[in-house]
Amino acid sequence: MASNWWFLAFEHENTLKKEHPAFIRRHSLGTSTDGYALPDLTIIPSGGRTQIRWGERLPSHTRIRFLSSGSTVVDREQSMHDCGTFIDAVVSRLFEHGIDWTFLQDEWSAIQGMDEQEVSFCKVAAGLGWDPYDLDDGKKDQVMMMAEQLG
Repeated sequence: MASNWWFLAFEHENTLKKEHPAFIRRHSLGTSTDGYALPDLTIIPSGGRTQIRWGERLPSHTRIRFLSSGSTVVDREQSMHDCGTFIDAVVSRLFEHGIDWTFLQDEWSAIQGMDEQEVSFCKVAAGLGWDPYDLDDGKKDQVMMMAEQLG
């Protein structure tokens, strides 16, 4: 969730990219399991709402089976608040167990420490489907221009 934070909050689905593997990878929890048994959960924002979809899944090499499927639409601000609360709880738990300097902790700390201009930049970049942390100078200039125009 932390590494795709801006996409989960601001990259809307459209017919051109909804089936694209990169879009699916940014929005589906099931594509970033890293060896863990996670549900097939997809989070896609749309304006002030977020659609959450889940499906049956039998992860390989486990005895776990996710049985249900469905979807719901929730308030985007509330869903991101809840995701942030979840990430905060995980980060706190890591600290409690003496685990420090993980990718999650570093990524979340960077997101939490951004100023208003950086947040605006990340929102626009992610809305375009571009990784705000991995842009060449030309795309950075485009994003900054759009962020200024959009306000």
